[in-house]
Amino acid sequence: MIAHKITQARLENREIIHHIEVKKLSEIALKKVSDNFMLYPTLNNLDEKYKIKVYDHIKLDYPIEVTFPLINYENFWKRACQDHFKTEDCSLHGNSWKQCYAENYIKKLVTNFNNSTQDLSNITKVFEIMKYHIFNLEIPTFSCDFNISKIPEYFINITSLELKYSPILKDKTPKDLLQKKLTRK
Repeated sequence: MIAHKITQARLENREIIHHIEVKKLSEIALKKVSDNFMLYPTLNNLDEKYKIKVYDHIKLDYPIEVTFPLINYENFWKRACQDHFKTEDCSLHGNSWKQCYAENYIKKLVTNFNNSTQDLSNITKVFEIMKYHIFNLEIPTFSCDFNISKIPEYFINITSLELKYSPILKDKTPKDLLQKKLTRK
């Protein structure tokens, strides 16, 4: 296709290559880096302006265990919040999109907890990764199968915590719920 255009341009004595037809090498390279982010996620040797361009094109479905500790670029987290949680406002989350994402992600994890060992292992791993980014948590439906003492244990910066227990208590009595202590170590 391009060879045909070049030949045609030479016959008509026109400019051979137009700016629209050719992508810059830097654009191609940045696209490759963002497409292969999982192979080299640290981007250590990249200038900040190029990192931003890579972050703007990274897919949002990479594991949170990789992206959360490495990406501090707010527009990436804004895209992630809008895509995953349909959130358009981060003012309730310290005006930080990364904090907004973290608090909504933890809310979703705790709400969907199903008491399996794999689920508990995943939650504790994510709690550890996000522990400095959680300040306000509101858990709308909460199963008593999740040990709520984990919340203040991991999230040392938490200033506001609202819990609502699920009506489905799974063979637990309200007395069992009240015996779980919310204490900070």
